[in-house]
Amino acid sequence: MTVKNIILIFILLSNLCLFGQGGKSYQDLNWRKRHWLSFSDSVDVQSEEWKNLPVKVIHQLMQIPDDEMMTMSTNDLIQTYTDCYYTRRFYLYNEIKTYYAMVYRNFNGARELLNRKDVVEQTISYYSKLDPTGETVSPAGISVLHQIQFMEYLIGNPMLIDICTPEQLRSLATALLEKSQLILTLGLDWYANSNIYAISQILINTGDGETAMRQNQVADRDVVLLRNTGIVFNTELINTINDAATDYLNNSN
Repeated sequence: MTVKNIILIFILLSNLCLFGQGGKSYQDLNWRKRHWLSFSDSVDVQSEEWKNLPVKVIHQLMQIPDDEMMTMSTNDLIQTYTDCYYTRRFYLYNEIKTYYAMVYRNFNGARELLNRKDVVEQTISYYSKLDPTGETVSPAGISVLHQIQFMEYLIGNPMLIDICTPEQLRSLATALLEKSQLILTLGLDWYANSNIYAISQILINTGDGETAMRQNQVADRDVVLLRNTGIVFNTELINTINDAATDYLNNSN
């Protein structure tokens, strides 16, 4: 073996040792650091150690430890969901089903939340308390309006809709409609996207809701686009969907 080869092997082994030390130094990094936008306080993201960490290791650092997750209340899990790094990546996806699949696949807190028996009731309670006129900021620094958006996309998730009772669907529709009217009154029409999406999901999944949508002449093409993307492209749909929701609630009581 030549001297050159010996030197190359030495350098390689030295780098592996350094990487191992760097990787180990992050093993105790609390999962909240990464989700709550505060990981830069504990991690030098420009360091070679962090840059060289495998994606799998970084992904593991973002999971809630099993023993902690099992003791978390559903309310705490909901807050964790709205603060989650993966949840906040909604705007990177053209199709909302891809977004839902990504969050569910990548974050154990999302899987645990959607499998909790009281997830619907706690979601209704948590969402109803969010005030769009308030200034409450989440632990991750998320504004209340964006918290509301992420909650509405959670409500519109087919996995949640499918486990709702008819009474729970009406409760969700009532809470969504109240929030929609307030948001529109405040002139915050842009924030209606998630709200109208969630309402449309409920209407489509109930017989009375489907009837109300047909009676209000909601265009199939617009609804398909809304359901595929989670975004309202035809602003006329906002009032039309809200009217259909009102009719659904009046007729289903």
